[in-house]
Amino acid sequence: MTTPKPINGTPEADQQQNPPSTTSRSAMGRLELLVNSELFADVVFSVGSDETLMYGHKAILTMASDVFRAQFTGSFRESRENGQEHEILVVDIEPPVFTEILRYAYCDKATISADNVLHLLYAAEKYLLTKLIKKCTEFAEERLCEANVLEIFEQNRSYELEDINRKCLDIICLNPIRMFGDENFLTLDSKSLDLIAGCERMNCQLSHLLKAIDAWLKINEHDAERGNVIRDKVLKRPKLEYMCQNIQNFSSGRYQLDITTEMTVETAKNSGKNFYIYGIAIPLKMKQHLNAPQTVNIDLSITRQYEFAAFKSQKPVLIKRLTIPVSTFVHVEEIMFARQKIGNGIGLNIQIRMSNAFWPMFCMDKFTSDQPDVELHFSDSSSKEGEAICRVFVLQNNVNNINILTG
Repeated sequence: MTTPKPINGTPEADQQQNPPSTTSRSAMGRLELLVNSELFADVVFSVGSDETLMYGHKAILTMASDVFRAQFTGSFRESRENGQEHEILVVDIEPPVFTEILRYAYCDKATISADNVLHLLYAAEKYLLTKLIKKCTEFAEERLCEANVLEIFEQNRSYELEDINRKCLDIICLNPIRMFGDENFLTLDSKSLDLIAGCERMNCQLSHLLKAIDAWLKINEHDAERGNVIRDKVLKRPKLEYMCQNIQNFSSGRYQLDITTEMTVETAKNSGKNFYIYGIAIPLKMKQHLNAPQTVNIDLSITRQYEFAAFKSQKPVLIKRLTIPVSTFVHVEEIMFARQKIGNGIGLNIQIRMSNAFWPMFCMDKFTSDQPDVELHFSDSSSKEGEAICRVFVLQNNVNNINILTG
């Protein structure tokens, strides 16, 4: 029989060498001393890649898990052999996680951490420990956020837990432009990339997704064949459906040259809500047809605006210049960016300048929302007349009950 290899430094390993007095302990405390204890053990498990020997007591384990019950009393091979002579192989779970499974089976508690939650959730599902599954799921939901979602999503390739996949994809697709810029995106497995690329609803344009896939391909040349298949599938799609709401500008329009817009977006007073801006849309149309193809330059700057004086001076969170073809047919140019929060004293200042047009361009008057019940306030901060913004995209903080923390 293989020499036992208890996990060094654990109470279970220490108590095998120096059995403590049990008479003064509670019933739960006495049971916990039996976790991975050779004392009166009648079943041995060979656990993990190192085949670490761990001990159990059939009477306790069968009462905790129907899977253990089937192993010990049913038609499983393990039930027909003496557990002390033939170790039960557990190849898909490592010893620290199996220790927590035993601890939960013995005394209804387990140590759940960010490092072990996925591994423990997989093991809990394997042994049908319903309450532990619920605890692990709640733990993951409470802590899953933009700062760790790609890492957890990638870890789940080992287990493919559907609920974890769904929750991770929800967060990724809510703010994909930020996720695409995360260094962890470039190290994703091709299966993870495929799952993300396969989402039909995402707060970005196809061009953002294709650019992210191209960046991934440059880093993952060893998996280029699979990456190119994913890219080809994306190219065949007409567009992505946004997960955010459209708020249209209901104001009238006119034509003018050199359109400059400065608009502040903030929550209504005493709203108490948070909103998230994902993009703006600009209507483009020339007043008069020209024979030669025409383009206009659009300079976009977005800056957070704080109501507290100490934060008045802020660097823009986005500066962008676009050169866009224009004609006498109206075209709405949608500009998407990483989600920007509005609320709790934080507003968004959006500046747009349209230039290089030889003829007057279509623009709109002051922003008049088609959804006045939405508690967002739009104000024209510019002294100049003319409004070039057609609409914005917003998402309230309680949509889909998704955790939107950033770390």
